[in-house]
Amino acid sequence: MIYNSYVIDVSEREPARWTARISRLDGKAIQAGHGFQNAFYDTIATTTDTEALKYAKAAIESRLIR
Repeated sequence: MIYNSYVIDVSEREPARWTARISRLDGKAIQAGHGFQNAFYDTIATTTDTEALKYAKAAIESRLIR
């Protein structure tokens, strides 16, 4: 899904362990936290896909990632 110029891809890594991978729509590196730069950012693992998506949106809205 596309959300505020970011692409959010939710997937089940293991049974009942969902994460959301956030990347920028323009392909540039994501800056997160103190100097972290990468092409993507993964949320913590959650038990549902809805919860993983919620964490991803919160990271974008709070400007945790730029």
